[in-house]
Amino acid sequence: MKKKNLTGLVLASVLAVAACSEKEVVTGVEAPDSSKIVNAPEAADGQTILVHVTRSAAGTDAVNSIAEAVGAVSIDRVFTPQPGMEVEEARFGLDRWYILSFGKDIDLEKAAGVLSRMGSVETVQYNAEVVPIIERGAASWRPDVATRGVDAASAASFNDPGLASQWHYISKENGKPLATSVAGADINVIDVWKLTAGDPDIIVAVVDEGVAYDHPDLAANMWHNPKETADGRDDDGNGYVDDIYGYNFVKNSGQITWNEVKGSDGDLGHGTHVAGTVSAVNNNGTGVCGIAGGTGHNDGVKIMSCQIFAGGVSSAEAQTAKAIKYAADNGASILQCSWGYQSGAFTNDNSYINSKVYNNSLIADALKYFESADRSKLGFSNPINGGIAIFAAGNDGRGYGSYPGALADIIAVTSFASDNKPTGYTNYGPGCNIAAPGGEYDFTKDIYNPAIEGCILSTMPVGVKYEDYDGSGYGYMQGTSMACPHVSGVAALGLSYMKKLGITCTPEEFKAMLLTSVNDMEKYCVGTKKTYSYSDGRYGNMSLSKFRGKMGTGSIDAWKLMMQIEGTPCLMASVGSEQVLSLESIFGGSYASLKYTGIEFSAEDKAALGLREDPYIKLGRLILTPMRTGNAKITIKAIAGGNVVGGGNNIGGKEISKTVSVVARGVHSDNGGWL
Repeated sequence: MKKKNLTGLVLASVLAVAACSEKEVVTGVEAPDSSKIVNAPEAADGQTILVHVTRSAAGTDAVNSIAEAVGAVSIDRVFTPQPGMEVEEARFGLDRWYILSFGKDIDLEKAAGVLSRMGSVETVQYNAEVVPIIERGAASWRPDVATRGVDAASAASFNDPGLASQWHYISKENGKPLATSVAGADINVIDVWKLTAGDPDIIVAVVDEGVAYDHPDLAANMWHNPKETADGRDDDGNGYVDDIYGYNFVKNSGQITWNEVKGSDGDLGHGTHVAGTVSAVNNNGTGVCGIAGGTGHNDGVKIMSCQIFAGGVSSAEAQTAKAIKYAADNGASILQCSWGYQSGAFTNDNSYINSKVYNNSLIADALKYFESADRSKLGFSNPINGGIAIFAAGNDGRGYGSYPGALADIIAVTSFASDNKPTGYTNYGPGCNIAAPGGEYDFTKDIYNPAIEGCILSTMPVGVKYEDYDGSGYGYMQGTSMACPHVSGVAALGLSYMKKLGITCTPEEFKAMLLTSVNDMEKYCVGTKKTYSYSDGRYGNMSLSKFRGKMGTGSIDAWKLMMQIEGTPCLMASVGSEQVLSLESIFGGSYASLKYTGIEFSAEDKAALGLREDPYIKLGRLILTPMRTGNAKITIKAIAGGNVVGGGNNIGGKEISKTVSVVARGVHSDNGGWL
């Protein structure tokens, strides 16, 4: 057989032998090699199978023979080769993934069995559809001063009217937006905006429904392919035509869509909502704020729309993996993913990636490429020369994270509500890495008409109406889907700040900083809360003890991440009572006997913590009484080597100074005490 170009190849010769090949598949009695088959056929698209071939077979006539043996109509490489990335594609095995297409009458299980017995095939995978993690549709925004979770002083940071209702960014008062809400149930981002509010060189790929790129609160922060124009041609030669704002992988089109409404089965505004949390334009006097949306001077992080859901139709794994690679090849630093498989569909990494044999499945390989492929080869630069993939943990209310987010190398996000407690829908346990605000409907007063203000407020498509959404451009949603972009947004802020400071690290080092920039969740996982429990399917008291030690490392704190990046240690304080904070971690083992010579702090920092008296040091402890949730930097001076500073006529020590950040969190416990 003559060697052929395998990209887009239609096997004409297969048509002549399809009948006998298909007969072989139907009548074959040899048992399949199950160790090579990654997944089950139940959710497969019905007419395609994915294979990972040996290195010696890739790009040769051996691939054609594989297709002929099972009666495939065509065979294609899954991934469009990216010029300049051939070495990286081979390093992660992406050049060895192929998709076989069949006629309607094929028995996929028997075809997979035949493929699994071939020596040139390493992995066989059904091309299953991925599932969006959507708990329920959006509800319209009802601006109301009584629901505000942000106090006036904090809201004044930017002039966006909706910021005052975004309790999930900063909440300084108990009982707002709901009676059960507590101060400090947020991501602690307001003070971060004084350090950085984003950077347009940092790109977040939203792998989801299409993002409404013309939304007045998103348009200025949308990624725009600089080498592509809407002319029906692939101007930049990347294999995608008219990919201006990203690409629609469902329809294989450069046209991003978001308005195919078919009730609960059509578009729900999910991608636009997620995008707004990451990077709605800040300080533009319009709508809401995004975590990394800039300061209103075209300095927010950019949103790339990698569409894998459209009009209720989901992409299969091949299209989803292409979306992940597209994001990497076009410079995305963060992969925002609110999709996956139902909790429990896979219960360990081996069952998902088949690592007993060849350590690969299609999406797992694409994720490895996204996180670790060398961006500099394409002329992109970010502080980690790689990417961070962030997934929603899932809304099944079960004790396992959803794959692929539950993979050991990937970050999966659980959800808490405005009461700082786990939500009734969140997954938890193994595979879950960190918690963030996902919001929660409040059924307390009316189980049939719950309050919406405890959900997450963000952008929605303008002029598109859904069941409970009026098309105004803003709405509430709840879910780990909403928690996930909070972590993506904070990660984007972290990369922006690193770029500003000229700091670099590896993706693994950055993930370690991100996952340790957290507040304690354990003390909120006690007793019960009244909510709708999705695992039980009922409304009532849900035990919180099942979440202990299972929500991840803690709840994400944007300020703490920035302090880690700049090397400033943090001291935690509670609001409402005198705090005695040991300086051992700052000044070492002899901290209690050191001579401390002074404390420096600004009036602004004093006000940020609501301090009525100046802090002071006694026996190596910093003593202060914060009266409000906030962050402050304090410089402490001490003498190393004596009680006086040496020099001149004195023999003594050296004066040293250390800057610390005091992070005061004010969350009221159920028993009336301050935690």
